Amino acid sequence: MADFEEICAWYAGERAKQVIAGLKGRQMNGYYAKDGHEACKLALSLIPEGSEVGLGGSMTVTQIGLLDALVSGNYNLHNQYERGIDREESLRCRTLGTQAEVYVSGCNAITLDGILINQDGTGNRVSAFCYGPQKVIHLVGYNKIVADIPEGLERIRLYAAPANAKRLELPTPCATDTVCTDCRSERRICNYTLIQEYSIFPDRTHVIIIGEVLGL
Repeated sequence: MADFEEICAWYAGERAKQVIAGLKGRQMNGYYAKDGHEACKLALSLIPEGSEVGLGGSMTVTQIGLLDALVSGNYNLHNQYERGIDREESLRCRTLGTQAEVYVSGCNAITLDGILINQDGTGNRVSAFCYGPQKVIHLVGYNKIVADIPEGLERIRLYAAPANAKRLELPTPCATDTVCTDCRSERRICNYTLIQEYSIFPDRTHVIIIGEVLGL
């Protein structure tokens, strides 16, 4: 009888195969990495040294060590999360990031047939997914895979948004009671929704599915 880890690895791999096939039909490139270490190496292989790199908010990028690798490597990184910078500089980095050669981020949800679903607070992340950078790389734990668009939107509303609001210590209702009330808080983080069904630019969008539970 297979043990728990073997079952999880099998499940993640099989789900990833379906997503990758769906991405291919939508003119997006899909990859599978068995763990964060492998995913980090794969992502770095897609980012030319010396290139300008923008960041989208992502726990996964940090968890797999990619952020540290970009900070210490030979890249022109627009890092809005750099310690010591003020809000004005952080916003400047976000803007420059949307115009960078390569944009690196996570993903809130992805359907089995390859549709990417994301919500954003300021809009810089979803705007870069649509247009600007020559290459967009998504790092996605297999826990983000959903059956369809409604399930993806529900995942964001009932889990990802409240959990991230709590993580960021935002004064939103969902950060207190975990329930989305479609609030009008000035600090709400679910203001812009992007459902990406296709890429009109070949080889622009790259999605690395990781065989681990990562991000929120």
